[in-house]
Amino acid sequence: KAVHTGDIGISAKLLNQLESMTQNRIFKVLLDGTTEVTADGVYTCKYVDIANTYDISNLASVVDYLKAHAGSSTQPMFNDPSIDSDMRFCITYRYAGNGAVTVYHTIRTYKDVALGYVGFMQAAPLFVQSGSGRRLWQYIPKTKPVVGKLKAWNFQTMEDITDTIETLSLGTDSWSDADNPPERFAQLVKTVEGVTSHGFLMGYSQLRGIGVPAIRKTLVNNAFFLYVSRKQYPHGIDNGMTGLVNGRLPADSYFEAVGYRCWINPAIDPDATVCTWYMDGNDIVLVLDYHKNLKMHQVALPAQFVGKTITAVDVSASTTVHSRIVSNDGLLISVSGGYGYAVLRLS
Repeated sequence: KAVHTGDIGISAKLLNQLESMTQNRIFKVLLDGTTEVTADGVYTCKYVDIANTYDISNLASVVDYLKAHAGSSTQPMFNDPSIDSDMRFCITYRYAGNGAVTVYHTIRTYKDVALGYVGFMQAAPLFVQSGSGRRLWQYIPKTKPVVGKLKAWNFQTMEDITDTIETLSLGTDSWSDADNPPERFAQLVKTVEGVTSHGFLMGYSQLRGIGVPAIRKTLVNNAFFLYVSRKQYPHGIDNGMTGLVNGRLPADSYFEAVGYRCWINPAIDPDATVCTWYMDGNDIVLVLDYHKNLKMHQVALPAQFVGKTITAVDVSASTTVHSRIVSNDGLLISVSGGYGYAVLRLS
């Protein structure tokens, strides 16, 4: 029997999360994309896939469902099959031998939905032990200084964000090239001596999907959001998207993203700010960033890359990639002007 039968007064709106708002979920662990793991054990493979597919429930349909089941003796479930869905996510996390994770992520909308932003991935800050003397640095290429309330932040030259930081966004006025928006974001932990001990890089592949520069520039007006907690939030699509009406995605919209999350091991190339690689389909994507001049610099690569063709994806004007084929010595690269980068496809 209902105790409170009067009208309900609403004094404010609050944003919160409803659990569980997912349904029609399919979850699998696969070896090399084909063999499903169904039991504990030791397995051999080139890579491991964690595949997760699900729908996000329509909130209005959830409310209607709850109204229809008011007073029921059965606990209502927010993922009841009778509840409509707003969109479908298909996500595969592919773990390679170097610890890099490639994120294959698609979104399909079933209904017209309001769009804030979709990042397809995000990352907590790297941990820095208090009292260790180590420092946390943020690096973002292809950016101009971002004017905040505390200072102008130059993330391309790198910023120490250990003690001082504020919430910042990378709007179009902070992109160094309007036709090639920032698409990768790194945090580095440095020792007292200023030497990088380890780092983390995340971003969108420029080979396919939303990360292709000509496509990316039409999908976002804010490339990235750095919270005061130092957590990183890349934007894959947002409400600045070209052609969006009233900030809403129409039904049957569809987006494909290839993202990546890579560890940075400075021992591979001590001269590099970033030297790491990830898988994109059958290709390897090598990411190199330097904050120094280099001449015919040798970048050592794994033996299994020998013989692969090197193709430029995104190379700064200050950088020359001399190699066209990966050799036993890896590849050769030169940098002038004290700074340069190269994103290379190995196929």
